[in-house]
Amino acid sequence: MKTTRLFCLLIIVIAVSSCAFHSGIMNDSASLHGQDFELLGMAEGRSSTTHVLGIGGLNPLGLVAEAKRAMYNRYPLKKGQAYANISVDFKRSYFFLVNTTTAMVTADIVQFGEEESEELQSLFKNGVAMMNLIELNKNVEIGIMVNGELRKVNMIKMENTGHRTVMDSSGNVYSKIKSSMLYDLREGAMSKDGVFSVGNKVRFITSIASGGKSGESIGIVMGISERYVAIRNELMLLQVPHSDVIEVVK
Repeated sequence: MKTTRLFCLLIIVIAVSSCAFHSGIMNDSASLHGQDFELLGMAEGRSSTTHVLGIGGLNPLGLVAEAKRAMYNRYPLKKGQAYANISVDFKRSYFFLVNTTTAMVTADIVQFGEEESEELQSLFKNGVAMMNLIELNKNVEIGIMVNGELRKVNMIKMENTGHRTVMDSSGNVYSKIKSSMLYDLREGAMSKDGVFSVGNKVRFITSIASGGKSGESIGIVMGISERYVAIRNELMLLQVPHSDVIEVVK
């Protein structure tokens, strides 16, 4: 009886205990020797996966790629900038039969030369990093505008040119889709400046065909892309530049 109680107590201790192990590597990706540069800050991206009895999740290389894309998305580089001193750290946590692996990629953001530019590098300007992250995140809903209709689509593949091939719920396939044409449809998804989000009622500028005059209208934000906002007013669904959204209407 006493042995049984000790065994049960041991099982409970193991079940409620946990531990973690850390490891990492560092690589000097950008040469800083003899260069005129300034250190602007540090970029970071994370990804994690959980295994139960050793089943499930991504392999370490997949985690690193996902964390790197997250870093690209959060800290896009401008002209004259580079990532330096890139490091990859792993944290493995164990809790009874469940273990979690987290990969974190960090890098110094370096500005070469004295002149700073506000223009993003081509990779980040085209939104490749952001959309790669969206492709990996199954919780993100994306859509495209087709004949004045915002259609929810699933990503099929990304071509070498950076274009996407997507398919809507009716099985229609659309190819050569630029990342800037993809809308984030998630409720609460924010605009780049954080002023409005999907689901908000907003006042915006509309173009009137006759005479080329402009007016104002009020509608609901249905989706947000890199350049445009899909807004539905009383008459139709409109594609409106971010700059033409005036304010959120309470």
